[in-house]
This record gives sequence, C-alpha cells and structure tokens, in this order.
Amino acid sequence: MKLKVIGIGDNVVDKYLHLGLMYPGGNALNFSVYAQKTGAQSAYLGVFGDDVAARHLQETLRHLKIDAIKENKKSAKRQHKAKPNRKEKQRPNQKN
Repeated sequence: MKLKVIGIGDNVVDKYLHLGLMYPGGNALNFSVYAQKTGAQSAYLGVFGDDVAARHLQETLRHLKIDAIKENKKSAKRQHKAKPNRKEKQRPNQKN
C-alpha cells in the first residue's frame, strides 16, 4: 500500500534576478515534493498569489504530478478576519 501524505502551509520562490531564474520552495511544498520522490502519493495545500511566481509554483507542481489544493489570497484573508465568538477572561495576575 502506497503512503499518502499532504504538505500544508508555505510556498515561496527564490528569485535570482541576475540569472533570470526562480526556484520553488517552502517547507510544506518541499515536503510534498520529496515525499513524492520517495514513492509516497503526495499533495500540497497552500495559498497562492496571482503573479508570475505563483504560476511558476503551480506549473512546477503540475509537472511533478503533485496534486495542489489552491487557496487564493482573497478567500484566505476573509477566513482570517473572523473574530473570536467569546472574550478571553483575564487572569487575576495579568495586567492590561
């Protein structure tokens, strides 16, 4: 049975402007890539921008046949703007 894994989190691009190169990376993305290279069925879940670097990341994942579950920046911001439903109680020894 093939191990199934998913990397959840960051993705980045290292840009070398003087060489005209971009290298995909980020801990969660790298995990997905290396897990797939060792024989696991791999996927990646993360937030992608809408620029050239983001498209490069997504094309690289497609080329490597790694499923990418994409979240765009706008919907991610909406989710993180939610405020807690209840107020945290202040501890007796805690100052404002």
